[in-house]
Amino acid sequence: MVKFSIIIPVFNSENTIKECLDSVLKQNFKDFEIICINDGSHDNSLSILEDYAKDYDFINLYTQKHKGPGAARNYGMEFAEGEYIHFLDSDDKLSANVLWSVNKFFNKNEDVNVVSIPIYFFNNYNHALNNKFNRNEDSKNRIFYLNENSVFLQSSVNSCFFRRESIGDLKFDTLAVFDEGLIFINKILLQNNKIGLVKDCEYFYRRFDSNSLKNTAPSKKEFYSYRLKSLKELYDYSVENKNVFNTADDENNVLNSIEKDKHISANKKGKAPKFIQCIITYALTFYNGISKFPEDMDEGEITEFWNLFYELLENINDDVLTNPFVIGEKISYFGDYLCYIKNKKEFHISEDEEGYTCLKTGDYTINRLENHRIFFDIIELKEGVLNLSGNYVSSCKKDVLNIEAIKTYNGKKVTFKGRDVEYPMTPRETIRILGIDWRFDYNFEFKIPIDKNGETKIDFHMIYEENGKKIVMKNNIAFRKFAEISKFSHYYIRDNQILAVVNKTFIIMPFSYKKALRYEFSSIKSILISRPKYFGRSIFYRLLYLISSSWMKNKDIYLFMDRRENTGDNGEHLFRYAASLDDGIVKYFAVQKDCREYKKLKKEYGNQILSFGSFKHKFYYMHVKKLISSQGYKKHINPFADYNLKLVQGISSPPVYFLQHGVGKYDMSSWLRKYDINFSLILTVSDYDWEAFVRTYNYDEKIIQELGFPRYDNLTNENLKKEIVIIPTWRKDIISEEALLSSEYFKRWNNLLNDKKVIDFANEKGYDIVFKPHPNSMRFLDSFDTENVTVDTERKFHDVLCESSLMITDYSSVNFDFAYLKKPVIYYQYGNDYHFEGDALIDDEVSTFGDIIDDENILSEKIIEYIDNDCKMEDKYISRVLKFFKFNDKNNSKRVYDWILKH
Repeated sequence: MVKFSIIIPVFNSENTIKECLDSVLKQNFKDFEIICINDGSHDNSLSILEDYAKDYDFINLYTQKHKGPGAARNYGMEFAEGEYIHFLDSDDKLSANVLWSVNKFFNKNEDVNVVSIPIYFFNNYNHALNNKFNRNEDSKNRIFYLNENSVFLQSSVNSCFFRRESIGDLKFDTLAVFDEGLIFINKILLQNNKIGLVKDCEYFYRRFDSNSLKNTAPSKKEFYSYRLKSLKELYDYSVENKNVFNTADDENNVLNSIEKDKHISANKKGKAPKFIQCIITYALTFYNGISKFPEDMDEGEITEFWNLFYELLENINDDVLTNPFVIGEKISYFGDYLCYIKNKKEFHISEDEEGYTCLKTGDYTINRLENHRIFFDIIELKEGVLNLSGNYVSSCKKDVLNIEAIKTYNGKKVTFKGRDVEYPMTPRETIRILGIDWRFDYNFEFKIPIDKNGETKIDFHMIYEENGKKIVMKNNIAFRKFAEISKFSHYYIRDNQILAVVNKTFIIMPFSYKKALRYEFSSIKSILISRPKYFGRSIFYRLLYLISSSWMKNKDIYLFMDRRENTGDNGEHLFRYAASLDDGIVKYFAVQKDCREYKKLKKEYGNQILSFGSFKHKFYYMHVKKLISSQGYKKHINPFADYNLKLVQGISSPPVYFLQHGVGKYDMSSWLRKYDINFSLILTVSDYDWEAFVRTYNYDEKIIQELGFPRYDNLTNENLKKEIVIIPTWRKDIISEEALLSSEYFKRWNNLLNDKKVIDFANEKGYDIVFKPHPNSMRFLDSFDTENVTVDTERKFHDVLCESSLMITDYSSVNFDFAYLKKPVIYYQYGNDYHFEGDALIDDEVSTFGDIIDDENILSEKIIEYIDNDCKMEDKYISRVLKFFKFNDKNNSKRVYDWILKH
């Protein structure tokens, strides 16, 4: 008998199976057999397995029709001869010492049937199930006991090793769409109270892709009622086998006799062991991300699901359903939801014995309204107005709660009611779970006029009002990541005024150095008490800011940027224009020192070029009046963002004028969120994208300006070459070479790069074919066959756009620049693998300037047609260009800069 049988189900794993098998072959413990079950693969997996089986006599290969991983594992167990069984997935791998470490542990602990090892993603990120390994006292391999550690879950069958005899006749459920491994392992765990933890080795697990079972299962009806039936069967099995589930012996001091009596008593009442309640609750969390049932589920099937849900939950304790170790701290609201379902969707509001207003379901308190914090995202003093934006979260429906701001000035009080704002496609969208709206984000905005003379105080109340009952609460306030105030930065200075937050109250007062010093010492005291990471560095810059403010506050400093690592976008083009003007404004441009263009710019502009993140950059950033950038997200433009922004808020929050990177054709509200990115300008180029921004993004209409992109001023056809540029966008789901090689994206674009018909005709006509790869594809560049084309990684995109005669892209926004020059564009949109977060905001009929093609042969013919016609844009598309872009007068930079000067 061998020590280990490694059972590997294989289905269409040609890109990963070699790495998987090699990880077993490299084990430093060699007493094992490998049983590969080819589960009806229709790629090259079987051929690879046959080659391995020929080379190694301990690799046994069997084939069956495609039945799924559970059936493949069952089939593999029929041939397993090992003392220990392990189920390894074909796209995962083991560290080299796994079998040695597990064998050593089993030999020392003959009463342990199951050994668990840590799981890591291929990028070495920790897995949530590793919490049982992560405690400080767990420095060594050990045994843990289920009665003591019910929240330390074991749902992964792949990260376990089993004594063969402990499995017995147990099989995987071959009809289960999900959880077959979870149910299998926990039935085995019911036989014995112990799990061995071997933490000095690793199971490496590949992240899910869009076609994985985790992502596709919710569209299958079996994921609902049948899945709950499977979990209920596990629950019933645990109750029926309560006498099999042994507590640890007295000599191990795991449970005292009282705890044993509790356990036996619970089982007599029909309650499952607590660890079974925990694992079932954990399994239910996979419903959290599902907003509605599949369309092919009828009312009867949905009713059956809810009945099963109620039946399952009624025997699970509330403290299990709401335990953050079980459901996850980030989705604590889901535990409340489970209690709500357990109580047959009953919900009410009542006062507790302490007089607090409570949201309740049955006897369970979801939360107290007084405990809701009011979060602020934007705190901006500008042109005599205090602009505030924020949110709070509740399970109350939106029509019963609101926020009021009470302004006190010169002894008079004025009340302002918050304006409701919606943020669809963001984490602040109402969370719906299985057709029930559950977690509501209340987003509010205030615009409060502030007199620059004297002191203004603003307090905030949360108002609950329903059925003639009104409750006024003064809740705690807090600050989001990008707010101008934080718990460490209690104030900030703008327009010769100080805004400070003291005891839940905003105080706005005329600037005085003495007051600023007092608030600064309060901020430094908070930092010193907490001593967070980078606290010393932050105190240095805070003091430097305060000392230098007296002579820097009246200087007009403008800072221009593109991305921190490159140039060539609207920021650089506007900087070049502005730097040529002698208008009393001090202008700087920031870019990383290792950028190719840094030395060239430094030679041209000298001290006006700042090395991103340098001391000089940070010093001027603290005193910048206006930050002007083609990038908006603070991690790209703020030199303090790599440290701890909360420590330097208030001294690092200049107003941002967003020049944009490209035309906003598609809905970007999933990341372009006002509550994260508060702009003083959003630049557009046409009536169409201006209207889309006004309609979609919640920004004030007056900051969305149709002025044209500065870089368009320098677009020219003067250096036109006989060049065809292929410039596809990227697919964010492609995170590994295996994912790339198996993707339609790779096959389509690689085929185009090697289209002999196009290449031969282009060569005949004297055209070069240039592949301009997306920056995110650079690490995979060697995977493409580029022998027949020129790969351009040197030229700026701007130069490529000016010099090329024809562009082939899919969705890249630079197609607008190319079309602006009235040069032909082909849109190669072959499928649905490019998933925008949102829909198109501008119709194709006005915003595409060439044919949209999905067929390789038609694409080849169109390219050849353009080459044969000297790459001339058709009249209908020229008309579209003229209609789309508002300005074509080379004065975009002037218009933009003049507007920024005035606003």
